[in-house]
Amino acid sequence: MAIDLTGDPQPAFGTAAAAGTTCTEIQGLPGYKCKIIADGAIYIFNGVGDGGTVPAAANRIALSAAEAAQGYEVTFGGKVGAAQHATVCVAAQASTVALRASSEPSSGRIV
Repeated sequence: MAIDLTGDPQPAFGTAAAAGTTCTEIQGLPGYKCKIIADGAIYIFNGVGDGGTVPAAANRIALSAAEAAQGYEVTFGGKVGAAQHATVCVAAQASTVALRASSEPSSGRIV
């Protein structure tokens, strides 16, 4: 159930109608900003593939439903292995959430 934000044109937008309690991977271009919005409490983390388990509390950020509704912004890091994209993971803290994500070049980045 990965959300792919790597295509042209940018900015790119994607959704997951029912993101569950395992990793929903958001794929983006290295160095690009990603805004994540959800309609419920979520965890944001990295280092886990799509469908993987949420890591321990020290390795994730927990957002309340109110915080997730306002949105959280990260910058995609380096490429994943031989892939040409970078990733960030999102999981619902309970049940499922509707997830929206967008990607755009970071300030000062020439595309």
